[in-house]
Amino acid sequence: MGSGRLALIGRRALFAAGRVALIAGLCALSAHAQETDGPGETIVVTPTRAPGVASDSPSPVDVVRRRELQEHKSLDETLRNDPSFEAFRRSSSLVADPSSQGVNLRGIGPSGVSRALVLQDGIPVNDGFGGWVYWGSLPRLSLQRVEIAPGGASGLYGSAALGGVVQLVSRPIEDRGELELSGGSFGTADGALSLGKRFSDLLALALDAEGLTTSGYPVIAAPGPIDHDASSRRGNAQLRLES
Repeated sequence: MGSGRLALIGRRALFAAGRVALIAGLCALSAHAQETDGPGETIVVTPTRAPGVASDSPSPVDVVRRRELQEHKSLDETLRNDPSFEAFRRSSSLVADPSSQGVNLRGIGPSGVSRALVLQDGIPVNDGFGGWVYWGSLPRLSLQRVEIAPGGASGLYGSAALGGVVQLVSRPIEDRGELELSGGSFGTADGALSLGKRFSDLLALALDAEGLTTSGYPVIAAPGPIDHDASSRRGNAQLRLES
């Protein structure tokens, strides 16, 4: 009985010693792994204002040229021709309230609040409260092109670029004088002006202005006493100084 008890105690002691040895071995292996593992890979995202080749961009970029921007009376109507671009409402900004003109790219989160970031020469033009865009405040004649980059770009542009980025690039300031006047049915008339003067390599001035008025079309076939046509009036002016 005594020898059996001693044998059992001996086995328990041997098992405990083996367990301690196993734990010590695991700790040594973990310490060795920590010593041999190098630092993780660091990814640095660096934006640049210099022009680059479209094929080098990490995401596809669609470019809308200045000639295409002159085909419509509002900027958002032109951008709707791009399959990835859509506003929350189907109505043009000519007659729709700005709060319903939230921009979404590739159908991500369509709502009055934009799910895409709109920039003009790198400066956000989204409304700071609701995120929508006042398209009527952007003179068309002042733009050289529009670049549309659909897809998540939050890592570079912040959370406002969940669906992508729309970049409005202004025309270079040079000696120019342009005037557009047109009219149409429903009491519609609009005009646009673009003036530029380069005084030297270090000083240039540009003025762009635009205005539109329309009595609008009937919203319903048989209007009642409180119904009225979708009229609209708007105007904008932009002054740029480069030095």
